Amino acid sequence: SGGGDSTEVKALMGLAFILLVLGGRKEALPCLKQAALPVGTSLADLMRAGGAAQRVGALHSRAVDLSALCRKKILPMGLAFTAKPVVV
Repeated sequence: SGGGDSTEVKALMGLAFILLVLGGRKEALPCLKQAALPVGTSLADLMRAGGAAQRVGALHSRAVDLSALCRKKILPMGLAFTAKPVVV
């Protein structure tokens, strides 16, 4: 979209955070329920929380898509929604 994205990023800096867990120990996963911030292993689930979590998730998805376009071999869009956490 247009130039509004940079304004949105500035507005969200320091105001909205989500914790997207990319990996961890299996026995530590129950600790996620005690987090004060929206936390999860699925970007789509975090975005369903709505509000700031939805906006930050959308920005994260766009950043992942941009990264996918900047590689020598272009990757498909939407990878932020298909990534699975690594559980050890």
